[in-house]
Amino acid sequence: MTESSQVIQRYEERIAVLRIDEERQIGWDQRFGVARIVIFLATCLLGLLGFFSADKAVLLWLAGGMFLVFVGVALRHDQILNRLKILKARRLVNERRMARWHRDWEQFPVPKVEIPDEFSSLANDLNLFGRASLFQWLCVANTSMGRETLRDWILHPAAPDVIRDRQAKVKVLANEKAWREDLEVTGKMLAASPRGPQAFIDWSEVGIWQDKHPLLRWVARLLPVLSFTMLALTFSGVLPSSFGWFGVMSLLLAQAAISILYTGTIHDVFDSIAARQREVWHYVRLLEIVSYLPADVADSKGIDIRETAREAVPNLAALGRISNFAAARHDSIFGVLFFTASWLLLIDFQILSFMEVWHRRCGHRVRSWFDAIGELEATACLANVTHDHPDWSFPRVDRSETRIVATDFGHPLLTNNDRVNNTVEVGPAGRFLLVSGSNMSGKSTLLRSLGVSAVLAQMGGPVAAGELRLPPMTIATSMRVHDSLEDGVSFFMAELKRLKEIVDMSRAQSEGDERVLLFLLDEILQGTNSVERHIAVIRVLRHLVGQGAMGAISTHDLDLARSEDLAPHCDAVYFREQIDKGDGTGKMTFDYRIREGVATTTNALRLLELVGLSEIDDD
Repeated sequence: MTESSQVIQRYEERIAVLRIDEERQIGWDQRFGVARIVIFLATCLLGLLGFFSADKAVLLWLAGGMFLVFVGVALRHDQILNRLKILKARRLVNERRMARWHRDWEQFPVPKVEIPDEFSSLANDLNLFGRASLFQWLCVANTSMGRETLRDWILHPAAPDVIRDRQAKVKVLANEKAWREDLEVTGKMLAASPRGPQAFIDWSEVGIWQDKHPLLRWVARLLPVLSFTMLALTFSGVLPSSFGWFGVMSLLLAQAAISILYTGTIHDVFDSIAARQREVWHYVRLLEIVSYLPADVADSKGIDIRETAREAVPNLAALGRISNFAAARHDSIFGVLFFTASWLLLIDFQILSFMEVWHRRCGHRVRSWFDAIGELEATACLANVTHDHPDWSFPRVDRSETRIVATDFGHPLLTNNDRVNNTVEVGPAGRFLLVSGSNMSGKSTLLRSLGVSAVLAQMGGPVAAGELRLPPMTIATSMRVHDSLEDGVSFFMAELKRLKEIVDMSRAQSEGDERVLLFLLDEILQGTNSVERHIAVIRVLRHLVGQGAMGAISTHDLDLARSEDLAPHCDAVYFREQIDKGDGTGKMTFDYRIREGVATTTNALRLLELVGLSEIDDD
């Protein structure tokens, strides 16, 4: 059994164990659900009998006792439901990891993240984002900070020393399967929130609401005190009954009016901190997980993020206890009590005051806590790949490298069964790979394999290769250019504009940038005749190699390799098809293997015949 097969077997065993535990908890859920209904009905029955029976005291005491039992059973049932929710999340995490290994794209989500316009061409050409993309495959981050960190790692190549640091952390976390599962499961519980941590971070960085309403703060504190003081004085006879009750009712009406006017705004603040999902306690759990990171992973920009997490946990737990009171407004049992306290005590204002005291003390540190979580989520994404593909290697990215050397490498988004590995060299600066071959033979896949592997390498992740060495690179592509009716731009003009951008990038790189430009051009300038295309492609390539760029271009123009202008800078490789004539069908097959030289066969006419467009008989 191969190492990769063992990975899948472990996932299958883990899922089976979780299913058994899940079924057990479902049984307890059903039993406690029935018990809650029975005890609740018994409590109501005893209460009703108590009101209409001569022996009221005993029955009402029994009803009170049954109510306490009901509360205990309800709390225990909530624990079971929470346990069941966690088990389902764990199972889903493991099922999706299996789906990622099989590249079963429909079985795991496409995370949403905003892509800057300047990266749209690169992202589209290399399938970096969207469905069946590198981002979808990698991303198990559940916080917006984790997704944005992973996006930035994909789009912005790291420096070699940063890459080496990430690689070391990824290797450590790859062996921490339980830690990674805990991080992802807790993040998944948090992802169910309608707002999430970004709203909490935004609240922590804005001004304090009650500072903008200082008079209201004191009114909210004094009115309940005055109401209960007047009520006590009225009951004790110090105040005349009519005057006392008039005063009490006036104060309560004033409190009710204030509550009605401001409750919506205050509840928006509560929801920013924690809505219905006990978000603060999920934050606490996330940071607890961070606090027991392996020491080799804990350093971030000279700061031990375990210490940052240990500082954050008690502070967030304090906020969690405050938010529990705010969350009571959603509870089926305590919601009525909260509503009553809202106009008797202006409890919303009192809770908000405690939250804003916390804001003054800790608000300025919240973003740093979540930045640490985001970086770890991105690292865990790469660690998952390392764990699931033990036969992959970590590339060497160093300024001493002058070319891309890829041994036994293939496209990482293909399954092990579909991937055909090749060995290829690109460079050094001023040289390019000319890839020719029949339609569907693997030319475009080779270019994308180079591009995506370079992206993964400069993120700090492993690649689908026996070995990969490369210098620090900026990647530029022209593969899937589209025309634009809205902008009045033809396909040919759109492609010319993209090529001009790439040439400009090569000039910028040659003017002191330590990175080499890697260009990947897939059958460019098809929107013109073959003679002009040949001349134009030569001109573009001369610009690129003249600026010290390196790259690869796929083409059907076999004369490019024989061009006097390009031959000194060109390394030609090709793919070919095979026609099986043994069974009489003339079936066409491809082995997707690179060979040195220029393609010797074409297959366009054969493909026409295969789709039913053979030559028409004049007769």
